[in-house]
Amino acid sequence: GVRAPQMNCYPKVLLANMLHMPRKVTASAALLAPRPVFVKPAVSGRFPAFVLRQDESEMPPCDVAAMGQLLDLRHDEHVWVASVLPLASEWRYYVMNGEVIGYSPTTQAAVGAQEPDGEEVSGIVSRLPIDIPVAIDMGVLADGTTTLLRVRDPWALEYLPFGDDRPKPLEFLAFVWVRWAQVYAGSHF
Repeated sequence: GVRAPQMNCYPKVLLANMLHMPRKVTASAALLAPRPVFVKPAVSGRFPAFVLRQDESEMPPCDVAAMGQLLDLRHDEHVWVASVLPLASEWRYYVMNGEVIGYSPTTQAAVGAQEPDGEEVSGIVSRLPIDIPVAIDMGVLADGTTTLLRVRDPWALEYLPFGDDRPKPLEFLAFVWVRWAQVYAGSHF
């Protein structure tokens, strides 16, 4: 079979565009970090990303379940942690061959919300350190500031059906297909 590529969703060359400054730490260090803290697995699929809060009763059931999966990890396994940002909206940009082929809010509620700064997005796209199709997730904070949230490998990316500027279904299929062909041929990042 084909092995899932392990992605680096926080390329060092783009860290200056990230207001939350993710850090790779051990699972035990993540549990001891000041809360609230955003926690994400370093190995894709280990648990869903979530916000670890001081009081478990303030966490939705899906985050409590993710916390249980974090607790099940070896204490020395790596995870990503970052500060929690006051996001007003989140957007996904689909990038192939160095060009944005479409973008979309990540939720229906964000349709019509303030979009990320176009110059910031263009600068990030021009500095992407890889030549594979990628999705870049951008956030707009409550004060209007734009920040890069993560770079995603589209080998298993879901289609977001929101907004007028999203890729058309066949464009999205081609986007994912190009990446699958690369994964099958052994091209990872």
